[in-house]
Amino acid sequence: MKLQTATRLGLYAVLELARDPGQTLSSADLAERFGVSNHHLAKVLGTLSNAVLVRGGRGASGGYRFTGN
Repeated sequence: MKLQTATRLGLYAVLELARDPGQTLSSADLAERFGVSNHHLAKVLGTLSNAVLVRGGRGASGGYRFTGN
């Protein structure tokens, strides 16, 4: 089965963040790990945030964290 790039990135991001729900990672950190554009991954993380799978924060201690059950 072939998945769209955004779908694949969403799955990778959720799995990476779910490994340690207490950890906060920036979109830049995740983009570097996956070897993709930070801008594209930020759009995907925004969609995941709207779906309440991740929570995003801004500022010096900002980033994304897993919030699924």
